[in-house]
Amino acid sequence: SGAFGDVYRAYDPQLDREVALKVPTFGPGDSAKAKRFRDEAKSAARLRHPNIVPTFDSGTFGNVHFIASQFIEGQTP
Repeated sequence: SGAFGDVYRAYDPQLDREVALKVPTFGPGDSAKAKRFRDEAKSAARLRHPNIVPTFDSGTFGNVHFIASQFIEGQTP
């Protein structure tokens, strides 16, 4: 969990892999924060570096926004 969202370990059945799924903590009616979240997904998707987790997908499921990224095994701080 962070200031802007929660991250969950999830499973992508279409590609048969685990992913990290970021879901924002704001409500569905907050259009300014929704735009900021979409902009974050676009910016993250453009980054390419061995030390940056790649973004696989983003979108909405019902009223819930999400960003799907590579899952990295580790411990929660």
